Amino acid sequence: MAKIQNTFKHVEEEKEIKIPTKRGFWRNLAEWDFTVDQDFLFRIMPYVLYVSFFGIIYIANRHYTERVVREVTHLRQEVEEYQIDYHALQTRYVYDSRRQVVAKKAERLGLKEREKPLVRISE
Repeated sequence: MAKIQNTFKHVEEEKEIKIPTKRGFWRNLAEWDFTVDQDFLFRIMPYVLYVSFFGIIYIANRHYTERVVREVTHLRQEVEEYQIDYHALQTRYVYDSRRQVVAKKAERLGLKEREKPLVRISE
């Protein structure tokens, strides 16, 4: 039988363990290759047109909204002016339709107020 001898095991050199690190957005962006080729342009063209279309729609809608708001404020001021005119005319009408004022205006025309009450004619 063969003799078994105790021997030391040769330990291999310890290997460095690389721990994967999370790469941040800015680091990825800094290391990104910014070369633009024709294939890349054709791939992103639909997206660029899509975003441009909605950008133009957004700008047009903004202009339309501002114009409508200006018109509404102008019309609101105009309505306030008409309300003031209406109240002034209504006040003047109420004043002019009073009995004393009507009597004074009638006297200028040569009409007099009747002193006797009206007589009802009956059959």
